[in-house]
Amino acid sequence: MFVNLFNNVWGTNFQQWVGGSWESRIRIWAVEGKGIETDLITPSWEARSRSAAAFFDGPAGTLPPSQSGIELSRRGVLVTAFGPNPDGEGILLRLWEQAGQDGACRAGLPKQMNVTQAQPCDLRGRPEGDPIPIRGGQIEVPLTHFAPVSLILEPSS
Repeated sequence: MFVNLFNNVWGTNFQQWVGGSWESRIRIWAVEGKGIETDLITPSWEARSRSAAAFFDGPAGTLPPSQSGIELSRRGVLVTAFGPNPDGEGILLRLWEQAGQDGACRAGLPKQMNVTQAQPCDLRGRPEGDPIPIRGGQIEVPLTHFAPVSLILEPSS
């Protein structure tokens, strides 16, 4: 096994004596030979992702206690952005294919979203290609192996 912790402190113009300590963790697990998604991608992202929880003690509001978010039709695809478009109008949705498989991924949007189409764009928010229709809160997104796809969700008028 070879582990390389890339460190740019030594041999740069920065101060050579850095205080504190450096730490790294390495997780090793056995694989079953079922494919990159099952053996590597999903377990590694689950190990990296922290659980989130909240507690509130007070009167109930108007929102339901839980709601679903983006639902994807296949594993090995990550949602890396979902929120206001930093480059303009609409909502940015970015999917990133991690398992090395080309093909479409169906994304189910939250029920309260009122959007009719998604405009593919580059990582800077510039439109690319034709808009993709959203029907019944579902969108079919064509994915290329190991590549991100950015979409601007456009609200209904």
